[in-house]
Amino acid sequence: MRKRSRELLETGSYSNLLIRGQGSEFKVHQQIVCPQSCYFAACMASGMKESETRILDLMDENPDDIKLMLDFMYGGTYWEHSLDQPPGSVGIEPRSRQASDGFYFTNTKSRSQGTEARDISFLTDPLLSNIRTYNLADKRGIDGLTKEVLWKVLRYTEVLLTFVPEYGFGRVPIHSLLPANATCEEKLETVEWEWSRLIVAAEATYDIGCHQSERGRLVIGAIVDVVPIIRSYYPSRIKELKMRMLEIPELAVALFDALCTANERIIEEALEHV
Repeated sequence: MRKRSRELLETGSYSNLLIRGQGSEFKVHQQIVCPQSCYFAACMASGMKESETRILDLMDENPDDIKLMLDFMYGGTYWEHSLDQPPGSVGIEPRSRQASDGFYFTNTKSRSQGTEARDISFLTDPLLSNIRTYNLADKRGIDGLTKEVLWKVLRYTEVLLTFVPEYGFGRVPIHSLLPANATCEEKLETVEWEWSRLIVAAEATYDIGCHQSERGRLVIGAIVDVVPIIRSYYPSRIKELKMRMLEIPELAVALFDALCTANERIIEEALEHV
């Protein structure tokens, strides 16, 4: 069913509605997009201009973000990674949640070149694509899409931000992208590798105004979880965070609040075992 829906989107067959955004046009179907968006449904209500023209103008939205939105509406999920990356592999459904897990190491240079060589693009980095997608979904009243974004971000933290039990830092998610016999050094390297991405993502939540959303809190929480490891093993990387906090005082306040909450949780858990 989803495959057939995607074919309708790709071909535009039987389309009865047009979405326009910054020079791009998308032939869509009112019966598919309106039930999922209270904004689109209101636009098509009787008496509204859009109900007569059958055109929805989203000129303040990036066409790539609109594509992600429609990808979800017609397929139940979306592919946040660069389109030149394969959407799936043998035994895994293309563009599925499972397929996306393995691609967060992309949009970077070779790991052997070191973490300082990272090139994080606001338009192509998958974590930042999730931030923009959440913002669009929130503005257009697409509740299902906001939930999907939150799931992807939570999954990102579980897959890539690995904590090693013997170090005693925070929770311990299972790292599904590393071999079972990966060393502690390899796991720590993975956490460091994601540090810059998290910092840029946190800054982006303020740039587009979604820092107070659940999406923003997830990013801040991920930074708080990682800070003890970075400070202990890669202290020079903390300067990235300090620079952002000087530029965005609200980020410093949010991190302070999150750290207090995390410490309270740790104390409560410790008292339970006394």
